[in-house]
Amino acid sequence: MIIIYGNRALWESYPPDEWRERIAEFDGQPIVTDGPYLETKEYLASWYLVEVDSEERALAIAATVPAATMSQVEVWPVRHEAGR
Repeated sequence: MIIIYGNRALWESYPPDEWRERIAEFDGQPIVTDGPYLETKEYLASWYLVEVDSEERALAIAATVPAATMSQVEVWPVRHEAGR
């Protein structure tokens, strides 16, 4: 699982035009809502679930996530029992 975190300071550090470009890198349209609002300084922004054969492959994919150019992303193993 590739996890992307964000915080208000990071998002507000981009000028509006650059922000639109960054969001477009995620290959979709941003969703704007009127709440609910989080009361934390940092929060889970998005995640990807990828099936790979090695940790190295997961890290390579994580490096291509657009958010990796703005902030840190985490890579975590997800254990499952396949074929049962």
